[in-house]
Amino acid sequence: MDGSRKRAYLAIVAMMALAALCLLLTDEVPASGEAGVKRVLPDSVGTYEGEDIWFCQNEQCMRSYLASQLGDSDVCLTCTNALDAVSLGEKRLLPDDTILAKKQYVGPGGQPIFASIVLSGREQKSIHRPQQCLPAQGHVIEKSRVIEIPVEGRQPLKVMLLDLHRAGSTLEGKHFERMSTYAYWFVGTGRETPYHLQRLFWMTTDRVFRNINHRWAYISVTMTRNGDTEAHVNKLSEFIAQMYPLVIEPQSEVDGG
Repeated sequence: MDGSRKRAYLAIVAMMALAALCLLLTDEVPASGEAGVKRVLPDSVGTYEGEDIWFCQNEQCMRSYLASQLGDSDVCLTCTNALDAVSLGEKRLLPDDTILAKKQYVGPGGQPIFASIVLSGREQKSIHRPQQCLPAQGHVIEKSRVIEIPVEGRQPLKVMLLDLHRAGSTLEGKHFERMSTYAYWFVGTGRETPYHLQRLFWMTTDRVFRNINHRWAYISVTMTRNGDTEAHVNKLSEFIAQMYPLVIEPQSEVDGG
């Protein structure tokens, strides 16, 4: 880390510590009912058509299915247990008032893109750095960087990009290796950033100095990749640029970090 970036991080940490001290001396700020994102994902994004994803609630199975795979069935095709739009693991980890939306999108090329929105409720436990949960799911983060995506009608959108690698075995015992790229950014009301520390800074200072408790969300978009080619990054960028106006609530002014 170079000197200028290190000083910037230290300044943020110092401000957060000061704001946290102030927070201890103030009354609790009720969570805002407003959100910077919509609560559902669109049925289509450009030439991509979306499908809902359903999750088995049996902890011994925990398979997932696309809506088209289920046909008329409303139970798991493997174990006949109940299905839900939220996975069993997410239900156990996230507060009850967390809102989740997930879809798989497929375009003319046939390669799927997965998109999700996680919107916090009264607490902020729903929102975290993906770098915390992805390794717990077996992913190795090979590379991370921030890219800028041109979006019509605004400044370029900054998005965190993670190159992931995962190896394991299927329920049938077959070995697999998968490489993917995971893009995400955090959204509050009039706030956007790919940086976790920036979000924490805004969350704290807005509560202390502006009496605002944002209902934060994070949006993620991911797809598999082959080797080190950057073609998948271009596809993700194009998809996010088209999806952006369909999932972000209109704001008179957005502060991007």
